Amino acid sequence: MLMALSLLAGILWADWAAPPPLPVLLLAGLAVALVALDVVMRLPGSLVFICLATALLGGGLHASRIYPSPADPMCLAARDALTLTGGVSRVIAASEFRQRIELSVTGAVSQGATIPVRGKLLCNLPPEPLVAPGQMLLLTEVVIWSPAGITSPGQWDQKRTLARQGIHAIGRAEQVTIAAPQPLWRAALDTAIARLRSHVVSVLQAAMPGPEKQLYADLLAGMVFGMYNVQLPRDIIDAFRNSGTVHLMVVSGAHVTLLAGAIIFLVQGFRVRLPWWIIVFVIPPLLLYALVAGLRASVLRSLAMAVLLVLSMATGRRYDFWTALSIAAIILCIADTSAPFAIGVQLTFAAVIGVVVFYPRKQETARHHGFDIRRYVLPAAGMTLGAWLLSTPIIAHHFDMLILGGIAANLIAVPLRVFILWAGFIAVLLGSVWLPLAVIPCAIARAFLFVTLWVVRGFAAMPGAAMSGFHMPLAAMMAWYVAAAVIWWVLYGKTRPPVPERAQRRQWAVV
Repeated sequence: MLMALSLLAGILWADWAAPPPLPVLLLAGLAVALVALDVVMRLPGSLVFICLATALLGGGLHASRIYPSPADPMCLAARDALTLTGGVSRVIAASEFRQRIELSVTGAVSQGATIPVRGKLLCNLPPEPLVAPGQMLLLTEVVIWSPAGITSPGQWDQKRTLARQGIHAIGRAEQVTIAAPQPLWRAALDTAIARLRSHVVSVLQAAMPGPEKQLYADLLAGMVFGMYNVQLPRDIIDAFRNSGTVHLMVVSGAHVTLLAGAIIFLVQGFRVRLPWWIIVFVIPPLLLYALVAGLRASVLRSLAMAVLLVLSMATGRRYDFWTALSIAAIILCIADTSAPFAIGVQLTFAAVIGVVVFYPRKQETARHHGFDIRRYVLPAAGMTLGAWLLSTPIIAHHFDMLILGGIAANLIAVPLRVFILWAGFIAVLLGSVWLPLAVIPCAIARAFLFVTLWVVRGFAAMPGAAMSGFHMPLAAMMAWYVAAAVIWWVLYGKTRPPVPERAQRRQWAVV
């Protein structure tokens, strides 16, 4: 956890100070040398050196992104008649009017002179021909300019946002030629994933009974594999957003946990200690599910924590949530130092921390016997309250919206999601074997979807459920989190004994 916090501190410092990357990386190397010297000579202060090295490493990596090199495409901003060559890193948007891509520029020609250029460029292209990640492009009649910074208070800082991604220039090309196709492995992988997504949706659409089968099939596919893989009506998406339940349409730890738990149960039953070979049966399906759902922040965090959970069960070591969360944060930040500034990353970490911190673990809720409604209501209420308290300031800060009805709506909708996910996974699995087998789980899922949709629409239509135009600045966010800490202390601060050992061994960790 200290390493994760140190890495985050280094990234935030570099984002604020924008230092040259080379000195920071040299200092990081010096700190690593001090750590090695401490290991050999057993000097005091090893933890300080490790945290310092981690912070400097994060600062150096982020500084190399936000500090443009002399060969960055931004040096071409004042030139005319440009011709660029480069590879498509990712396709950001595509419509009938234009395409927007992230281009890794490898060379440029201006007025017959070759210019050595290396770096990323946010480029707008004509709608045809369609481009794909991995292709090499030849762009002609290119115009490049610098992104705009802040000119008035409260304005979106495009320059800083793009710099965090390593992009310091924007371009527009009039003509596009595909110089080289996608690598064979990339094209095969993209084709396989696209076919698998289409297969999932087609199975659910064909097996869904009753009227409006298209709507309920897309809704089920969206809740199981993420709303980005289906085309849902705008009013339904707005209803989920205004009721504070839009997270139900995003793949999170609940999806990954259910999938991993189902695979482990089918192979090993209820055993806590797993053999090493179980990894072969669990991790590849999780990776495939992550690819189909889309490698977004919540999916990557959940996947990393689920892999650590499986490894802990295979090695017989105790799974520690905070260690797993810290390792997931370190992986995300090293892979992409702009991750802490992404809204999706902030929301997924805030929500999972709120769920775990506000989960009730008082002794009277852990040791009673027989059926007691408190065993279900108290955990659901605590987790919902925690997720709402920690994610609301982020939503209000980025989207200028305060969701007030989220707690009550989630108390009903979140438990229903568990049955919907189970029914959805079973329907896809059985429907892939023989389509009529998926009718019954789809019918069960439809009943729960009907109730969920009724609840979501009802809370979204309530007066004051969502307040638009409510912006929360950083100072107000800090005050909100202080108030959340006070609420936690009132609820759990005085008596918070640990979970009994027997329950702790059998309890699935939140991923």
